[in-house]
Amino acid sequence: MIRNPIHYVLIAECLGLVALGLSFGFAFFLLEILITGFLGYGIIRRSGQSLLASTRQVQGVGIADLRLAPKQLLMMFAGVCLLLPGLLTDLAGVALFLWAAPGAASTSQPGTGESGVIEGEFETLSDSKPQLPKSHSSDSEPQH
Repeated sequence: MIRNPIHYVLIAECLGLVALGLSFGFAFFLLEILITGFLGYGIIRRSGQSLLASTRQVQGVGIADLRLAPKQLLMMFAGVCLLLPGLLTDLAGVALFLWAAPGAASTSQPGTGESGVIEGEFETLSDSKPQLPKSHSSDSEPQH
């Protein structure tokens, strides 16, 4: 008897892969495994490098934005889901990637001057409201 729910997930993954192979052929099955595997590896590598850069800035003199760390960890978990063969884990990986990607795709590194803060000055030229120029009405005499 199977009592562990993970066994049911593994059986569903195997049946899904068999159904994919029988429906679309072995070449499509292999292509799906390879593409999602490479995508998963790339996501794990990119998220790991971003997380490593953040921890290096904490250890050094710079200040890191650690609010991105949970998003990077979710991206790494999405990469692991994509790396594992199976349709259910691929769907979970894509869903996690799409959910975590907008916050994790920060191109500016903290401490590089691109922190999102815009500095500037303003100066008020006059305290009174600006007045519109007077318009010439048709009653006044035309100027030549």
